[in-house]
Amino acid sequence: MEQRYIYSGSLTNAMVDGLVRLKEEGKFHPIDVLVSQLDRSGVSQMIENIEKGIVRSLFIDSGAYSVHSQGFEKVSKGRFSTFNDMVDEYIEYVNSIDDKIIAVAQFDHIPGVFKQPKKPEDYEESVQLSWENYEYMLPKLKSPEKLLFVFHQGERFEQLSKILEWRDSNGKPIQYLGISPSNDRSVSDKDVYLKEVYDFIEKSSVPNVHTHLFGYTSMSGLPKFPWFSADSTSHRLRAAYNKCFTNKWGVISFSQTRDTRTKADQYFPAVCDKSTLQELNDLIAYYGYTLEQVTNESSARTVIDMCETQKYVDSHPYARSNMIRSRKLFQL
Repeated sequence: MEQRYIYSGSLTNAMVDGLVRLKEEGKFHPIDVLVSQLDRSGVSQMIENIEKGIVRSLFIDSGAYSVHSQGFEKVSKGRFSTFNDMVDEYIEYVNSIDDKIIAVAQFDHIPGVFKQPKKPEDYEESVQLSWENYEYMLPKLKSPEKLLFVFHQGERFEQLSKILEWRDSNGKPIQYLGISPSNDRSVSDKDVYLKEVYDFIEKSSVPNVHTHLFGYTSMSGLPKFPWFSADSTSHRLRAAYNKCFTNKWGVISFSQTRDTRTKADQYFPAVCDKSTLQELNDLIAYYGYTLEQVTNESSARTVIDMCETQKYVDSHPYARSNMIRSRKLFQL
């Protein structure tokens, strides 16, 4: 099955230069990129990168989390009188770049009040308002099949059942479902939740609906689920913390800070053995960089991380046998 790993966030000029070079050398293939529609300059830049051949298509995020965390007034900056005005403008905008887009996230309603404990009624309200916005946006899009309905962890599966059994005026079911695990849950907790969601979908009348995993950062977890797309900012975050993902050694550190608390956080070239250091230098040289560049330049770490992530995802597709049913992890 096709699976599209989506890199969240725009790219700097230094990253673009590195990826263009590696694509020309056959060491990198075009990627899908998630950009918030609130970052219009970032979207324009990514469209330019489509023309440069390093970006394949765009996943446009609505910016609903920004509205949730900052408030409508701050996000709209006086441009819109009402939330519906913002939604209408969003629809018009994504329609104008429809040919560059693989997916459009609906303007969903995130449960509860930002940084406040959630109540059961918050989840009832969120799924209802999200569904109303989805039904509002769907007929107005040039490519309605690209629109994701977003289902949040904590919302009831009875509501998900109604969504999966829904049909439009032509008898078509929902085409694309976004699954949003809670940010404050551990990776193992998220995997338990996703296991429940996919078991539920499999038993529905649309077992093959396209699904998107929002902000899923577990590399080892990706092969466990039949997602169509998944996004993550991990490549940028790791690079910012002087780290880099590699296929052979996992996440390694290039931090030379002396107060690192564990060996995993220490400068990898200093703690690995001689033969491993040679392998590391060979890997870095394969991507056209030096150890000094990777140590000191975030863009070099990001480019290598993206390429190594791409290799990992390509070589670790989903298979039902990948889901380990251990009593400890999946006792539901």
